[in-house]
Formats: sequence, structure tokens, C-alpha cells
Amino acid sequence: MLSFIHISDLHIGKRLSGYELHDDQEYMLRELESIIEKRKPDAVFIAGDVYDRINPAEESTALLSGFLERLQSGSSEIFVIAGNHDPGEKLSYLSNIVDKSGLHIQGRFSGVLEKRSIGNSDIYMLPYIRIADVRRYFPDNPIESLSDAIKLVLDSVSIDEERINVLVAHQAVLGAVTGGSEDVSIGGETPIPSSVFSSFDYVALGHIHRAQPVGVKSVRYSGSMLKYSVAEREGKVVLYGKISDDGSLDIEEIKLKPLHDVVIRKGSFSEIMSGGSTDDYVHVILTDERDIPDALSSLSALFPRFLSLEYDNARTRSFSDSIVIGGDESERTPDEYFAELFEMMTRKKMSDEQKAVLDESIREIWGDA
Repeated sequence: MLSFIHISDLHIGKRLSGYELHDDQEYMLRELESIIEKRKPDAVFIAGDVYDRINPAEESTALLSGFLERLQSGSSEIFVIAGNHDPGEKLSYLSNIVDKSGLHIQGRFSGVLEKRSIGNSDIYMLPYIRIADVRRYFPDNPIESLSDAIKLVLDSVSIDEERINVLVAHQAVLGAVTGGSEDVSIGGETPIPSSVFSSFDYVALGHIHRAQPVGVKSVRYSGSMLKYSVAEREGKVVLYGKISDDGSLDIEEIKLKPLHDVVIRKGSFSEIMSGGSTDDYVHVILTDERDIPDALSSLSALFPRFLSLEYDNARTRSFSDSIVIGGDESERTPDEYFAELFEMMTRKKMSDEQKAVLDESIREIWGDA
């Protein structure tokens, strides 16, 4: 039997509407450590996007290094792959050294599907890849889609079906429901079907921020450790699983409680202001029919972690219904495109003065043509 913890999309170094999330992330990493220490799994799968950017800040690298170092002191084998946000080359740099200490890092695809073994289990590590990454190592094979590329990589290894086989990967899989803050169309590459993973007893996925199975029970996203946008409404979890020797799978979702949640307050301005403050990150939806003067400054003063404001009333609903994208695009002029964009962003029509400034700018750029 193989027991494991599955996490992904830590996005260390990420900001939320300009707010530093270092304390929130450090708190959640400590929570994850506590869960791992309590469950004592055979393996911990960290399925990509450990960082939020290719060039992480020094405090971000220190936060991740400390987390991994503390995990190494336990009894679990740690498996880390790079996601599309990660500096793959940097993560791979010391992989041969740390690999001997129970920490296995696959930062970039090197033409081979790397494998590590624990008892009667084989763990395969596939970092985020694009079609071009695979074509580089398989120049004689026709590859027309990302699905073709990944299938080619998976078929390049001989999988022992008598053993427990796990794949740790970071890709967009067809049928997954996005969380709201992830990049799911990097390079215009389409999602892949879950059927390409049929040879594995479990597929630990990263990239989508909402925890969910995709297609079958054994192909799963663990989701991000924190809500990284207002659009993310689902609570966060860590996955604890057990795979029996016969391949049967048992999964438990362990709920995570953040230091500060991302919440929505909806109501009239007076209701919101009288409802009290909170330390959570707050997005406000005002239902007043008229714009409230100085609403932003008042809400920012009330909520120390105020994120953003929108209106939901008869005017905005009517406006949203009136916007139609399409028609004969060849007949539309640049000022018409900009006027539509202006309305979408401000929910107001352009004034005559603003139109005059726009017309002058267009003439300067394109001339009279």
C-alpha cells in the first residue's frame, strides 16, 4: 500500500490586489506541515507552481526552502515538479544532490519521464511541458497536439502493472472546472483528455486551483493552498490518499483554514458600513441604485484588507445586457472599439470632450486614413 499527501499551486510570492501574502502563505505552509506530520504519509506530491514567478524574490525562495527542509526531517519522500510559473532550470539545479536525501525535484523535462520508487510503488514525475518541449526530444514522431505529445512521453516508459504507479503532473485536463485565478491557456495549447493517464493508479495534478477529480476518481487536482482571486469561492483542501496493492484508491479531503479568507460582502452601502469590519480580504458588491461618493475611501477605511468594489443594480444589469460583442467587425472603426471598451470598464458613455481627445489621438496614430 502507498499513502500520500497531494498538494499543488503554492504560488509562493504571489500578491492579491497589491497585498503581500507572505504571512498568509507561511501560515498555510505550517498548516500543511502539521497535517503531514500527523498523517505520516509515505509520499508527499507537490504538483507544480511552487513559485508564482520565474524569478522569485529572495524571501520567496527562503520560504519554500524552509518548508521543504522541514518536510525532509520527517519520514515522507517528497516529490516536487515545476509548473508553468516555476523557474524549471533553477529547480533542477541541485536535484541530483537533494534526490539522495528523500527530496526529489523535477524542474524541467529532459526527454525522459523520470521515475523514483518507494517499496512496491513507482512515482513518475512530469513537469509542465509544451509541444515544443517534446518535439525537441522526439523529432521523428508526428506531434499535432499537446495530447499527442504527452501520450508519446508516457508511452516511452515501460510501466510494471504489478506495481502501484503514480504520475505527478502539471497540465490542464479536459473537463476540469477552473478556480478563477489560473492561467489555463498558456501558449494557446488545448486541455488534454484524462484518458491519456489510463496506465496509472493515481495522477496527482497541479495547474487548476479548484480541487476535483477529472473524468475518473484517480485523476485529481488538489487545488491551490489559498484563494488567489475573488472568483475563487470554493474552500481549500489537501488530499490524503491510500492506494492498495490491488490498485483500489481511497481519498480524503482535509479542509484548510487560512489566516485570512477571501470573502464577499454584498448589500447597500449603509448595510455594509454598519455590518462591522473583518481581517479577511474583502470584495464589496453594492446594491445601491446610485453611485456612492467616496465609497472606495470609506470601504478602505473600514476593511484593512479591502480588495475591490462593484455595483449590482438595475443600471449595471441593464448595461451588461446591452453589450453585444460581434457583428461585422470589418465595418467597425477604432473609435467604436475604444468607446465599447470604455463603457465596459467604466459603465458610462464617453462624453463629447472625451470623444474629441480620442479622435485627436487616433489621428496622431493612424493619420486621416
